[in-house]
Amino acid sequence: MIPETDTADTTFSDNSGYICICYYFFAALLLSYSALVSKRPYFYTKGVNLTVSEDQRELLQAKHRLEETEARDRAKERKARTRRLIQEGAILEKAYPPAAEMELKKLEDILYWMFK
Repeated sequence: MIPETDTADTTFSDNSGYICICYYFFAALLLSYSALVSKRPYFYTKGVNLTVSEDQRELLQAKHRLEETEARDRAKERKARTRRLIQEGAILEKAYPPAAEMELKKLEDILYWMFK
């Protein structure tokens, strides 16, 4: 638990202040995350507790669900494209067997020449 302080001393002669500030920032992040997960108050200021409201929690959950859905859609599109490219390559090799042993640059040049 982070101790309450009324004033913060920001004059430091070495890195101890920087480490202290990093520690408090990291601790605040952990406490705010635990509040999102467990519905507990996550910070106390002179007897007043601030909590994450139910609306904020629902909004955050909806945002994460949307991100997960978009990620699944991107993965499906990637897999479909990969499958299509593999099938098109197989058709090319079936229609033009020397393409299997050809260097890619040479094959590309031939295809551009053929379809110009």
